[in-house]
Amino acid sequence: MADLSLKKTSPDSVVANRDDHELYTAPVGSYKANPWGLKDILGNVAEWVEDCYTANYDNARKDGIAATTDDCGSRVVRGGSWLNFPRFLRAAYRNDFTPDYRIDRIGFRVARTVTR
Repeated sequence: MADLSLKKTSPDSVVANRDDHELYTAPVGSYKANPWGLKDILGNVAEWVEDCYTANYDNARKDGIAATTDDCGSRVVRGGSWLNFPRFLRAAYRNDFTPDYRIDRIGFRVARTVTR
């Protein structure tokens, strides 16, 4: 969700009552991690995920593996960005876009598997 930095240039914007001094996205790692050690989870940019979009969870996989097909017309984007209203700033919120869609409010998370 946008903050007071955006309010300075767009007075009609709905914003959070704080100011990170960034007009749009904040640099990665700007805020402390959540209880699980993850940073930048919600509110900076929404995130592309590997799954193909379906309208509901009927027949969804239960093993955590991405649901993909050869003819995936649109992919899932999760969470919200600095431009969204608070109700969209949650990991369960999802939308769909074609894989070639580009905008400054959608990014991706680089992840790796750590073995112990």
